[in-house]
Amino acid sequence: MIKEGHIEKYDLILTIKSPLFIGSGNKIGKKQYIFNQRDKIATILNEERFMSLIISKKLVNSYETFILRSNDPLFRFLSDNNVSQNEINYMTDYKVSAGDALMDERPPMAIDQFMRDSYYNTYIPGSSIKGALRTVVLLKYKNKELEGVSISDSLPLKHSDMVLCGKHDVSVNGKVNQINMVRECIKPNTKVEFSLTIDTKIANNLGIELLKSAISDFGEYYKETFKSKFKDADITAMEDYKGVLILGGGSGFFSKTTVYKNRGYDEGLKFVAKFMKEKFRNGHHEKDIGIGISPHMLKYTKYQNKFYHYGICKVDIL
Repeated sequence: MIKEGHIEKYDLILTIKSPLFIGSGNKIGKKQYIFNQRDKIATILNEERFMSLIISKKLVNSYETFILRSNDPLFRFLSDNNVSQNEINYMTDYKVSAGDALMDERPPMAIDQFMRDSYYNTYIPGSSIKGALRTVVLLKYKNKELEGVSISDSLPLKHSDMVLCGKHDVSVNGKVNQINMVRECIKPNTKVEFSLTIDTKIANNLGIELLKSAISDFGEYYKETFKSKFKDADITAMEDYKGVLILGGGSGFFSKTTVYKNRGYDEGLKFVAKFMKEKFRNGHHEKDIGIGISPHMLKYTKYQNKFYHYGICKVDIL
């Protein structure tokens, strides 16, 4: 920690405990990347360079036919049209491990892209951390906000820190339903660094110890109040919820709300079930009160052949 007058500066270290997805809003089309089954690598192509090659090789009509009529992967089109490895290398933006998400026997799928800068480096926006911290603070201290607290964007991650992950909904009885979705995620055991700054004149007595205490309490609250309602799927990884934040896309509604805490469990359940029923009309949320939890699905992914809850991140503030 560095203290300069009323400004306190800390290092915030996230240790990614389960695959983490922070979406950029961009999708990589199912015919915008090359999947190498042998090496389990997805090669993401630069769209402008790819289209320039298509035009220069007079493949526009062939490519249009491929896009509209074929379910074949992109590498087959490139191979059939004698596109060399050097040309592929020139078109490549980056490569990412395919993990358990892509298999030759499955049809190609679009990839939801992680946050990336103009050099294609992945990073976590500080706003994602601040939003999660706001939730855990409000769960412990109802009237405290995060004014005077700022968090930098993370340092860039390496391409080798990333992996493609699918999505699986797990019901309260442990039944798994695979969803047709692929996301770029940060691998478990990756460490990500941020700067956390507190202006003690503005922060309304929300000091670092209160912040650490709120983080410490959140994991157990989440585990006991929500996670305990669900039976683990087979081959589920053992997860420690002590001192964690739960972040990002796929981590679920419960990790981002204070409704259950503020209204009490029974009233919170009624409120959330009604909200879910109105927002997701085909989600069978009219059953949630009888089930005893809403939402009634836990969002999992698969990494190295084990199921993981999305977005569990251990927090250390130094």
